[in-house]
Amino acid sequence: MIPQFIKINVCLKQHCTLKIGGLADYFVEPETEEQVTEALAFAKEKALSYFVIGHGSNLLFADEGYRGLIIKLADKFAQIEINKNLITVQAGAWMPYVARKAQQAGLAGLEHTVGIPGNIGGIITMNAGSQRKSIATHLKNICVMTEEGEKLMLTPDQCDFGYRQSIFQNKPWIILYAEVECELGDKNQIRSEMREILKERRLKFPRKQPNCGSVFKSNPAMYQQYGPPGKIIEDLGLKGYCIGDVCIAPQHANFFVNTGKAYSKDFSALVTIVRQKVIEEIGLDLESEVLSVK
Repeated sequence: MIPQFIKINVCLKQHCTLKIGGLADYFVEPETEEQVTEALAFAKEKALSYFVIGHGSNLLFADEGYRGLIIKLADKFAQIEINKNLITVQAGAWMPYVARKAQQAGLAGLEHTVGIPGNIGGIITMNAGSQRKSIATHLKNICVMTEEGEKLMLTPDQCDFGYRQSIFQNKPWIILYAEVECELGDKNQIRSEMREILKERRLKFPRKQPNCGSVFKSNPAMYQQYGPPGKIIEDLGLKGYCIGDVCIAPQHANFFVNTGKAYSKDFSALVTIVRQKVIEEIGLDLESEVLSVK
């Protein structure tokens, strides 16, 4: 029997910022930890694979859809509590909103995340950040659920955090919530810094067309020698290059936009072409930051 809160044949393009993807056989948006446990039990009973998403800002769903269970932790799993300088936040909370709540409480350290379009569970999984910073710096504890339904409390030292890397990229664990430790700061100063960050992002990044954020990872060694991926791709004259309705954004070459009815096969083909051209020109293999779900 399928639990009442689990849906069938859900269109995935409605659950990612790139607006690409077919149907998921099963789809659930839990509101409680108990429903997460039930969803995992259902997947185990039916021998289904499962994949956890948030707001879908760095995902590429296959045109053929997903033959398993998609677990979406987003707005229904997004409680935030602030106690002094400690923020306890569920995995589905929208990162820019968390950053703003921190600012309102006079807490500093999350300014660099205010423009990152994703939920905190995904931010932790990718150890994401901006301005050469990462979320791991301010994490105190991370509560996860294993594939067997067991809850674990992890410290950052147990999470193998590296540049845009974490243990969660290689484990089928579900992040339930995190404790984020900030510093006391001046509300007005924090707000001013956030405004400058958002202003810069509005000028630099595409905002109106569907996209999945940065396509290729940067790394300190590459950045120092060649610059960020966007500059490398732009220097090759690839801005505006398209395959089907997937185009390299004219505003920023490390963003691919969906200009109409794009397909995952075209997105993947464009990634391959860019990587090949970069290898041919400078001998560097760009690593994709986008997670393919199929």
